[in-house]
Amino acid sequence: MNAEAYNNLDQTTRGAIETIKLGYRTVDCYGYRQSVLLMGQPGVGKTMVSVQAAKELDLKPLVISPSSHDSVDIKLPYVESRFNFFGRKKTEYKVAAHAIGDLLPRSGRHLLIIDDITNCPVDMQATLYSLVYDGTLGPSYKIPEGSHVIACGNRVFDRCNAAELSAALKDRFITINVKPNKRIWLDDFAYENNVHHTVTSWIEGVSDAEDKFLRGVDGNDENGSFDPVDPAIGLTPRSAYRLGELLKQNIHTSIDLPSLFRGVIGRKAGDAFYEYYQNRKVFDNVRRILNGEPYDNGLEYSTIYMITNSLVAAVDKSNIKNIERFFEQECDDEKKSLAAFKIHKRDSTSKLFGSKYFREIYLKNSNLIAG
Repeated sequence: MNAEAYNNLDQTTRGAIETIKLGYRTVDCYGYRQSVLLMGQPGVGKTMVSVQAAKELDLKPLVISPSSHDSVDIKLPYVESRFNFFGRKKTEYKVAAHAIGDLLPRSGRHLLIIDDITNCPVDMQATLYSLVYDGTLGPSYKIPEGSHVIACGNRVFDRCNAAELSAALKDRFITINVKPNKRIWLDDFAYENNVHHTVTSWIEGVSDAEDKFLRGVDGNDENGSFDPVDPAIGLTPRSAYRLGELLKQNIHTSIDLPSLFRGVIGRKAGDAFYEYYQNRKVFDNVRRILNGEPYDNGLEYSTIYMITNSLVAAVDKSNIKNIERFFEQECDDEKKSLAAFKIHKRDSTSKLFGSKYFREIYLKNSNLIAG
């Protein structure tokens, strides 16, 4: 199946989460829930989507990867014959103890996530039929009541050594193609998980990022294949998160930063981020503002723009007053309104992190901004 065919199955990460929840609520004529197969490029966030869906369904996520196990670990029942006390032959059907004891849950409500299903051995696909369809593995195992099974996989053209699933296995899924989305990733994941504000502010401020961001821009051409000359996969949800985690560490001066950034998010994105990161004037001032320290006077318009994006990305209850002070002194009404709207989007309780200042701006301008 080519990239164009998968494009007809596109769902954003939020759409994928809601599809999993829909499948969990939908029961067929045999009483079985509808399993979902999440397909998409490496790093797009399929596992993250699955874990978030488990959270919203109040299920405990449990990720297993058949591709890292032999068929004997997760398999159809085998026959064991032995003689009982009276010398009579007794035949028993069993499932590998490793599968039940170490991989599959015996109690509690779980979302069982079969990861990298397209990379598992062909002989294991038949084993997974019943596990996906009705939650059973042979005659002796069934997932606990209230649990559910979904799967994640890569497409053949993603260069992940993935193989097409058999028609019989695909027939047991609702198949969707997870499509990256800048806005949803920022609002639903990055801010919720405290991705480093340098990364989120950069992504917020890059005007052409909507079409490129989170699609492996450095290696993803229109056919969906990766650039063979770039050793890194490019800018994806996973690589953006990893970049943010690296920036939280003390990076030794011997490390070449451009090479480091290229190695995490690809050549083009890495160079663009390094240029942004190099603007010490922005980040030094952001640090000072967040800490309530004096910052540079006479800042240029473009510098203020980058600073405001960084402040909105870094806002929390401990620094909100310092951020308010900066916006009041340095920003025009348009920047204040946009900041209030973005902060409101981040704040699920609609309390704007306890900021009366931004709340009043938001309420005054919400219709204009939303429109």
